[in-house]
Amino acid sequence: MDAAGRNRMLSQMIGFYAEQAIDGDVAAKGTLAEAIDLHDESFYALKNGGIAPGIGGDRELPAAPPEVLR
Repeated sequence: MDAAGRNRMLSQMIGFYAEQAIDGDVAAKGTLAEAIDLHDESFYALKNGGIAPGIGGDRELPAAPPEVLR
């Protein structure tokens, strides 16, 4: 699994746990926060270059080319 694929999965988890939290599930808030943090770290590693935690043996990813950031 790569960082982009994991972020797709995390975005689904974020939506699911956000709904659970809105419905009053206090335990979902912790899982939601963890998913948001991991998504954020991976997103910025994909955008700016760096390490996406737990992906590819923690190898450093190159920054996205400027033409895809428009």
